[in-house]
Amino acid sequence: MLEITGTFGYGTASLTFRQPRPSITDALRALNCATQEFDTHLINGADFYGPDYDNYKLLKTFLDINKDSFDRKLIYAIKSGFDPETFQPNNSREFLDAQVKAMLEYFPVGMPCRPHILFQPARVDAKVSIEDTMATIKRYLDQGWIDGIGLSEVGASTIEKAVAVAPVSAVEVEFSLFCTDILKNGIIDVCSKHGIPIIAYSPLGQGILTDLAVENGEGWLHSLPQEDFRRQFDKFTGDNFLANLKLSKELYQLAHNKFSVSLETLSLSWLIALSENPNYHGVAMPKIIPIPGGSTPEKIRHNFSKVIKLSAADLEEIDAIVAKHPVQGGRYNSEQQPLLNG
Repeated sequence: MLEITGTFGYGTASLTFRQPRPSITDALRALNCATQEFDTHLINGADFYGPDYDNYKLLKTFLDINKDSFDRKLIYAIKSGFDPETFQPNNSREFLDAQVKAMLEYFPVGMPCRPHILFQPARVDAKVSIEDTMATIKRYLDQGWIDGIGLSEVGASTIEKAVAVAPVSAVEVEFSLFCTDILKNGIIDVCSKHGIPIIAYSPLGQGILTDLAVENGEGWLHSLPQEDFRRQFDKFTGDNFLANLKLSKELYQLAHNKFSVSLETLSLSWLIALSENPNYHGVAMPKIIPIPGGSTPEKIRHNFSKVIKLSAADLEEIDAIVAKHPVQGGRYNSEQQPLLNG
């Protein structure tokens, strides 16, 4: 298994996938801040984060500029096996082979300062068994083209089937105070059983767990660009958003009044407090690595620099608030929901 170190990873969707995108100069500044100022080792991306492998191009440019700085300490988690034209998974051997070939053009074996490649099918493909998908990716591992295998948006039974074929170095799933599903659906238990770290994406609940969202309410939602995919999510529409904002507001009050920190800090500190916690509701928790993003150094510093230590009593208080305000609406929408927890 590929060992993933560090408290945080850094998510790069905001650099090449979401609109409006920052300039290349600003994106490089953001990457430099995350890796140099905070010694972040895990860079999380995807071959479909932007057209024409823009995510690859950005990281390749960054590594070329900083080729004397890293000595292979970075891990580049690449989600793949997802066709941006159909917006559907494709884990066929032919498609994955083509995607790995493209990756090797940007990050060839033997490249100076090449990051460790953690290769992840972005979603389970209903047309291909997870055993066959893992067997395909294991070929790349055996060839030395990648350094580890990850899974993304998978259910507990799928993880069990996958580890029977090849080692799994990480499981990437949505996990935050706004999305605690994995605590109840068996994913935490199976990852703990096999010692598999959780890469927690959207640790700020797609933005609703921020001071900006609470202080602006519906104004924050309306300020999102028209093409922002969050506008299509069930939990951000109509009465669902207003109901869900109540959770954020109460957590905001706790963050500011008890801890004198932002809602972002409390939300990330909660995940860190759960990471490798020996007894959280009777479960020995696996390592949890939140991957907040941020398209500017200012946002990155705001997210990464102020983690607080939470006691068992603090966690109980937070749990009570979360239980009081069940999240309304699905995580995505009716079209994308079937692709979750595959």
